[in-house]
Amino acid sequence: MKLAYDEIIAFPIPRAEHAISTRELLHYALALGAGNDLPNPEALPFVYEKGLRPLATYYTILTWLNPRWLTSLGIDVTGLIHVGESLEVHEPIPINGAAVVDARIVAVIDKGAERGAIFTAEFTIRDKRSGRPLATARSDLFCRKDGGIEGAPVTPPASWRKAPDRTPDGYLTLPTRPEQAALYRLCGDMNPIHIDPDVARAAGFDRPLLHGLATYGMAYLGLLRSRLNGETEAMKTLSVRFSGPVFPGETMDLAYWENPHEIDFRISVGANRPVLDGRLSRRTRPTAATSCQEQATV
Repeated sequence: MKLAYDEIIAFPIPRAEHAISTRELLHYALALGAGNDLPNPEALPFVYEKGLRPLATYYTILTWLNPRWLTSLGIDVTGLIHVGESLEVHEPIPINGAAVVDARIVAVIDKGAERGAIFTAEFTIRDKRSGRPLATARSDLFCRKDGGIEGAPVTPPASWRKAPDRTPDGYLTLPTRPEQAALYRLCGDMNPIHIDPDVARAAGFDRPLLHGLATYGMAYLGLLRSRLNGETEAMKTLSVRFSGPVFPGETMDLAYWENPHEIDFRISVGANRPVLDGRLSRRTRPTAATSCQEQATV
C-alpha cells in the first residue's frame, strides 16, 4: 500500500550502528582507486594503516548499509535512481571507532503518477561512544515508479548552481577499472545492477554500471590530492548532482573552477556525456584530526 505524504515524512527509519575498522577504510580507499599509482608516496596515507588518513566520503558508506527501509516505505527500488548527494563533515572519521546513523525523509517532491517522485533522505552520523555529530548527509532519490503521492508538494526542487561561465582553472583525469564496481560493492552497496548484466538490462542499461557514490568518492579523492594537498580535514562540504552513468573501465574527465573557499567541478565521459556537477567547500580552519593521527592496526 502506498503511503501518503504525511506518513512518509513521519516514517520511523530504524537507527543503524556500525563499527569502523581500519580494514574497511583501507578497502574503501582502494575501491576508489587510491592505490592505483603506488608506490607513489602521496598515495600511501590513504591505503596504509601507518599514519592512515581516512577519506571523508567514507561517511556515505555508513548511510546505505541497511537500505531495507526503502521497501518498507513502499518504494519500488527497481525504479530508483540516485540523483544527488551532499555531505557535511563535522569531525574526522574515528579510526577503529563506531557510529550510529539516524535517518529520516525530509522532503518529497511529487512529479505525478506517471512521472515519479523525488525523495530526500537525511542521515545524521554520530560517534557511538560520545554522541558527538560526525557528519550529516543527504541523498536525493528519483523514484521513477512512485509518483502520485497523496498530499505531496509538486514544487520542483531548487535548481543547481551552474559552474562559472569561464575557462576551467584545471583538469583531472580519473580512470575507472573494469572490476571497480565489483570491488566497490563489497563496501556495502550490494545492488546487483552493478555486477549482473541481466539486472542492468532490465533497468535500461546495456551493462552493469559503477555506483554513483563511487564516482562521488573518486571526485573527492582527485580534488583531495590535487587541490587540498592530501589534507582530509580540509573539506567541509561536498555536494553533487548526478546526470549520467559511468561504466567500469571508462575514464572520467573532471574540470574545476577554484576560488579561496570553494571548488566547482564538472565530470564527463568523453566530449558529450556529462556525469555530474559538484561543489566542494573548504574549511577556513581545519578540524583537529587527533582521531586520524593515532596508530591504526589491521
